[in-house]
Amino acid sequence: MFLLLLIMVKFSYTRHIMMSRSSGCYCRYRIQKERDLAINNYNELSNEFKNFKNLITISNCNPGFVIDYNASINNQHNNVICKKCKKNYYRTVYNNTCLHCPEGYISNSNNTLCFRSRLEEDIHTYCPKGTVVGNDPYAEYGYSCIKCNSKKREYMSTLNNEDYCDICPLGSIIRNNNCYKCPIGYYEENNKCLECPYGSYNDIEGSSKCKICNNYKSISYYSIGGTNCEDSIFYTLTDKINENLIDTKIFSYPIISVSQIAFANLYNNRINIVKYGTITSIPLIAYFATLY
Repeated sequence: MFLLLLIMVKFSYTRHIMMSRSSGCYCRYRIQKERDLAINNYNELSNEFKNFKNLITISNCNPGFVIDYNASINNQHNNVICKKCKKNYYRTVYNNTCLHCPEGYISNSNNTLCFRSRLEEDIHTYCPKGTVVGNDPYAEYGYSCIKCNSKKREYMSTLNNEDYCDICPLGSIIRNNNCYKCPIGYYEENNKCLECPYGSYNDIEGSSKCKICNNYKSISYYSIGGTNCEDSIFYTLTDKINENLIDTKIFSYPIISVSQIAFANLYNNRINIVKYGTITSIPLIAYFATLY
């Protein structure tokens, strides 16, 4: 009997808790629904009020002016009072509110239109890096700047008030809205700095092509990324020795040539050596060695 009574009490308590929770959930749901309804009504009222102000502006205010709502409400004669658009804002007969002049433009004295200005004291907003001022005085503020076209080698590295993008010359590449010359030993192709191929070199920065090297005594004759076409140090030292001693070219030149090819091979494989510790053209050295 006592066990039955205990079960009934527990059931009654559990039912009470569940009803309380259900009641609480319903209460929160009702409050949330009423709040959402109030917000929607407020937004609708705000939109209607905004449309009303715009209608009054177009009907009663001259271009360059908009309704001054507070002054009009507090006016004892119930007249519509208009106020002038702020500096660098404008309003035409077709607008119902004051609009911000786009970057690079300022409003005229009547605030009825915008015009281009290059004076430092007139600049209210610069165009961001990679863009320049547009040519539409009625463009939307914040979206009027024109992006430089990297495919046409255009770039702009600073905040600016310019009409045209800078042009990156051939032999240079565009990176992060800036122009960089390709270093010596490289040439530019399709906005990439590439090493000069075998048998060529480049001894100046910012070049779009490499120079031919037909000097077999030069490292550039055998290697990529050559920076000059002069005799290598191997041949230079040998020639100086031969000036004072017997002519040993017949013995030394073959050895020097193989050494030079080996050195060029190491230079060509410098990236692989650093990454993997391997040389990919050992057979090439052996082949040249058999020629002497």
